[in-house]
Amino acid sequence: MNKANYNKTRSLRNIVFGLLAFGWLSGFASGSAQMPDGVRTTMTDESGPVFVTEDGFTLYSWRDDDRANHSKCNNDEYHRVLGRGQAVNYLPDPETRPTCEEAWPPFRPVDSTLSVGDAIGDWQVMVRHDDTLQWSYQGKPVYRSSYDDKPGDMNGVGRSYGGRTSFLGRTPLYAPIDLPPGLSTRQSAAGYVLTNAEGMTLYSSRSGGDCAGQCLEDWKPVLAPAALILDEGRDWNTAFRDDGARQWQYQGNGLYTFSGDLLAGDIKGVEQGGVGARSAIPRG
Repeated sequence: MNKANYNKTRSLRNIVFGLLAFGWLSGFASGSAQMPDGVRTTMTDESGPVFVTEDGFTLYSWRDDDRANHSKCNNDEYHRVLGRGQAVNYLPDPETRPTCEEAWPPFRPVDSTLSVGDAIGDWQVMVRHDDTLQWSYQGKPVYRSSYDDKPGDMNGVGRSYGGRTSFLGRTPLYAPIDLPPGLSTRQSAAGYVLTNAEGMTLYSSRSGGDCAGQCLEDWKPVLAPAALILDEGRDWNTAFRDDGARQWQYQGNGLYTFSGDLLAGDIKGVEQGGVGARSAIPRG
């Protein structure tokens, strides 16, 4: 395939669900998750759906918080030796570096009537070292980041003390998303993608044509449960194939896996063209 045709084909074949946009628009969205006041969800290129504050600032958790509803991040945190065996004077900028709590402000309840132990879904009010309150999510204390300057920033990802990149850094607080039965999501080289239950990337036909005959050697239909009942009017639907199998559709186009994707997360289908090629659902 020459370069011009390759680029043309590639431009037509993005990964299905790049931002999960169609899932959110279709009604299978994470809006069903219970959230406290001051929290909402948003889509991101890097991480898919995440929790943010009401004004759009990313919320984070920290892998070093290894006890449920207990935060290790406080105003003395910069005295801790994280280098495992290094003396305190090896820590950078000991006089000017922010404390953990200054760098990662606790995300606190906005409802003054809440008290320790109150829960809303997976969110629970916990108490900090100074007897102030903080939200936890699924047992993990929740933080904001002083490194985020504006709504939508994710500058806190992978950062630890003093803004340095670290394996002990924070991760965005991922929001759940409801999907049709048998479908899931995962990170890939192309970002957040829709997959089947085994983690194989899904593709669809932009042309609207069905895949039959030789086409099926490369593209395997994603099958839906035979007894599934869907609400009318959603972007998600199913159709019965000529062989009687029921296949998932999005906006009338069937979903497929690519036989050249050998491992979960592979995205080799984006490079395929020709007769019967599957092309991606555009970002909505």
